[in-house]
Amino acid sequence: YHNAYHPFKWRGWWDFGTGAIGDMSCHTANLAFMALNLGHPLSVEALDHGPINEETFPAWATTKTEFGARGAMPPLSYYWYEGKFPDGKKNLPPMDLFHGEKPTNSGSIIVGDKGILYSPNDYGSSWKLLPGDDFKDYEAPDAWIPRIGGGDQAMKNEWVEAMRGGKPALSNFDYASQMTESILLGNAALKAGGRIEWDSTRLQAKNMDISDIIQREYRPGWMA
Repeated sequence: YHNAYHPFKWRGWWDFGTGAIGDMSCHTANLAFMALNLGHPLSVEALDHGPINEETFPAWATTKTEFGARGAMPPLSYYWYEGKFPDGKKNLPPMDLFHGEKPTNSGSIIVGDKGILYSPNDYGSSWKLLPGDDFKDYEAPDAWIPRIGGGDQAMKNEWVEAMRGGKPALSNFDYASQMTESILLGNAALKAGGRIEWDSTRLQAKNMDISDIIQREYRPGWMA
């Protein structure tokens, strides 16, 4: 045991964790991934980041992931911002996207043709349409995604029920595996130092060899 690792800081070490991207993207980015049916990425690159070493993740980073067309939905770019700069300022999206709203500690923004959907928390549990004056008469549709209710315990019950042969959980492994693949490629781009063109079928880059980043060699005795 060492307090440099536990109970929280292990996530910031390459050997044990997946940094802020792996820690929080599965929550923060889920709104966009599910609503826009993002699926597998085409490419990812690190646009900016703090110093990178072999031990710990950088203090700040910005990544860009490209997704292709999904049916009637056009291609889009997904940006991830994390951390603070050396002067203490947060690494945030362009301020004009907030339309006067004060940025919170975490959140997500979906930029559309007619406006912006801003969720000011990790889990998409609340949201606003911006600029507000353009949507003052907006009426939200009735909810159609199944709700399980009951908070954290209900989520666990849903998972157990799925394992027992019930209906699949909403955030099932088919969905979650694609999302995890997409977001963790941001970390691969940080290490690779370039734009990764991704082959989701073979789980490998088309334009460079990053096999040592995608799959590590585990020590004897630690393999399942």
